Amino acid sequence: YNSFIELFQSILNQSLCPKEVIIIDSSDCNKIKTYINNINNIDIDINYIKVFNKYPGEGRNEGIKNSKYEHIAFLDSKTIPEKNWLYDQVKNLKDNDYDCVFGKTRYVALNNFQKSINAATFGNIDHVTTPGTLIKKEILFENNFIEGVRTADDLEWRERLINKKYKIGVP
Repeated sequence: YNSFIELFQSILNQSLCPKEVIIIDSSDCNKIKTYINNINNIDIDINYIKVFNKYPGEGRNEGIKNSKYEHIAFLDSKTIPEKNWLYDQVKNLKDNDYDCVFGKTRYVALNNFQKSINAATFGNIDHVTTPGTLIKKEILFENNFIEGVRTADDLEWRERLINKKYKIGVP
């Protein structure tokens, strides 16, 4: 819940706000729904969808099916975007006539144990990721995320887009 609040506030504070936010809630409580129901005075369509026992790819596919707009951007509950993230992604997509611009993530360690794990795995550099990605919706209809797997559906999805020779920007 706290991660969601931080993420949602960062979306509201973007230099370019989205027209729509689709929330796929797989939590086992209704805190997020209550929070969304109490939001007033924002000029963003909010589409709240509660799911049970869904893996990440299945949740993304559900959001894609329910989106109303031509472009879709992905974020995960613990991936907090920089203030100009959406503006920069839209500009990069349009200026370069890309079909998709992948996201980038820098993993942040919060304690000594996490710092050790981070140093041994991700390091202190940006990585190409699905969170942060902006893509034309029409491409997603032909390239859904695989379902029934707990992890790596997004790695397979990005590799599939690359292999199909879409025009992709990499941050």
